[in-house]
Amino acid sequence: MAKVKVEAVEAIKNLRLFMQIEDSKNPDCKFMQESYDSLDMAIKSLEKQIPQRPVEDPFEEGILFTRYKCPLCGCRRLGHGFDLDKCHCPECGQKLDWSETPW
Repeated sequence: MAKVKVEAVEAIKNLRLFMQIEDSKNPDCKFMQESYDSLDMAIKSLEKQIPQRPVEDPFEEGILFTRYKCPLCGCRRLGHGFDLDKCHCPECGQKLDWSETPW
């Protein structure tokens, strides 16, 4: 499933590149900025659906368990002790891959 999402991101990036090339070849007929903005939004949205491993947070005094942070936005409300959706970052929505976490 993640491979399909990676391929979709690459396809959208290629479309964006095509638009830029066409714009440079034909200055009289350019794509609208909204088209570029829409593609950027689609790329960011799809990239967040590709699972990323959370980053182990450095040890803090008084913490008795390992804390993790989001690899995209740095949110620290992940891991043990938080009653949150463990599949996605509560701040940015990045899908998380906990498969190599020791708990």
